[in-house]
Amino acid sequence: MKIMLSNQAEDTIKQRLGQQPGVVRLVYDTEGCGCAVSGVPGLWITDKNEPNDMKMDSSAIPFWMDRRQAVFFDEDLQLDIQSGPQSFRLHSDSQFYGLNIKLIDKRG
Repeated sequence: MKIMLSNQAEDTIKQRLGQQPGVVRLVYDTEGCGCAVSGVPGLWITDKNEPNDMKMDSSAIPFWMDRRQAVFFDEDLQLDIQSGPQSFRLHSDSQFYGLNIKLIDKRG
């Protein structure tokens, strides 16, 4: 899987990562959605990647995702800033996954 970042998205994520250790994970969040196939995409900063995570192809910032959640996304993704530095847009050539995705810092 590959994720390409716009310059604004890359700068925003780097700023949010700061100097603390952490990784960026693309997730398909199903908590509170009713079942495992009803979910929303999310971006999380965590302390480390999880055992089932796979590294995504990315230009400047390493991205990880649970390999079991890869079925919910196309092979080539793009991440842009939507409407300010707190909101991202995730899409592929064939669909939009979200227009108001937040980058949530879940580090310890």
